[in-house]
Amino acid sequence: MPGIGKTTLANKVYNHPSVVYHFDKRAWCVVSQTYNKKHVLIDILRSMKNLKGEKIVNMDDESLAEDLYKSLKRRRYLIVMDDIWDTKLWDDLKRYFPDDRTRSRILFTTRNKNVGSEASPCSVITALPFLSEDECWELLRRKVFQDKNCPQELLDIGKQIAANCRGLPLAVVVIAGVLANMEKKEHFYDGDDQRESLGQVSMYQQHHHLSINYNNTNIQSLPFGLHVRSLLCFDLESPTSISCSFKVLRVLDFFKISYDNVVIGIEHLVHLRYLTIAGMLPPMESFHRLVCLVVYNPD
Repeated sequence: MPGIGKTTLANKVYNHPSVVYHFDKRAWCVVSQTYNKKHVLIDILRSMKNLKGEKIVNMDDESLAEDLYKSLKRRRYLIVMDDIWDTKLWDDLKRYFPDDRTRSRILFTTRNKNVGSEASPCSVITALPFLSEDECWELLRRKVFQDKNCPQELLDIGKQIAANCRGLPLAVVVIAGVLANMEKKEHFYDGDDQRESLGQVSMYQQHHHLSINYNNTNIQSLPFGLHVRSLLCFDLESPTSISCSFKVLRVLDFFKISYDNVVIGIEHLVHLRYLTIAGMLPPMESFHRLVCLVVYNPD
């Protein structure tokens, strides 16, 4: 299930001080449903070695694999493969991870619980539960009001909003980002626009999609962070920077919105697979993973 907190939990484990101290080498890569073996190898090496040059991009698959194997040999390592859909990639790569009995670990995040058991019979599988309504409300309250108490007149509508998130932490966090930037008055929380947004949130679990109607054009005010893979925008009134808030974005659809009027830093979205935009093209050198580009004529 997307949005339930797999990547967030893995990120907390990956960056925990005791984990950082325990492992000699750590690396993080994002896989997704349509992966490229070379790109995954490059991501792992870059994450582990802090490489930024062009040399690694020009290496062939076998040279990358040899470099990875030598880097990990006789080392205790942790490799996180985020959003892995099946074991095909692991079957391709597992020979490049030496087993020297150093208590190294490979951590997958996946929507398919069979991936772990198919990858190894010794896998430890942790299935994350949905949040209860009380947990959703507590998370929403902390995100919106921080250390302050929720006003009494907003308690009922706030708990209704939390219940409509259907136990998904991502839905709670996104809605909290909207509400935190609204005036804390009951008629703002209970208007027609809010009810429409809540209806879309309640469909998230069924369709694996989250859509928020939000009149504020500053999308940076929404704390999406590592979670969001797809972003569709239908109206932006001023140039907007998105690169810092959407680091692993795969799908970016600016529906007939000109690049001149939209984006600062789009060239840093190196995981993009699908891009729709109008008018002038952004710099394309960084989009090594792009498989589909749609350009509208703004006229």
